[in-house]
Amino acid sequence: MKLLFTAVTGLLILSIGLFLGSIWGMKRGAFNAALEENKVAARLLSDQELTLTTEFTEYLKGRIYYNIASKYPNDYGYLLRKDWDFGEIQPTRLPYKSFAKDPTLDCNSFSEATKNLTRAEQVGAPNQLPAE
Repeated sequence: MKLLFTAVTGLLILSIGLFLGSIWGMKRGAFNAALEENKVAARLLSDQELTLTTEFTEYLKGRIYYNIASKYPNDYGYLLRKDWDFGEIQPTRLPYKSFAKDPTLDCNSFSEATKNLTRAEQVGAPNQLPAE
């Protein structure tokens, strides 16, 4: 009887650990995917040799801000303004939030995207985009 109780307890602890580990792994995976997407978008926006359409430029900025608002942890190292701020999204250039899965989330600028992240860098000017 004691052996059965020990086996059942061990299986229960193992299943709880697997469940919690998979939840943590999925959250971490979503952040890593968002981080890589932001790196590509920031590289495209800062490349002086590329000529991007205004709609695509605004879309990339929106994806960066949406990822920050929805998937980034409250960690100063990931929230530096110099890395992710490319200015406010111009609503005349991108009239609806095609970049966001949740259109109710305020993420039209770096400041809006980080308003609930207390460790984000809030001072400084946005990065300059290449001339159009």
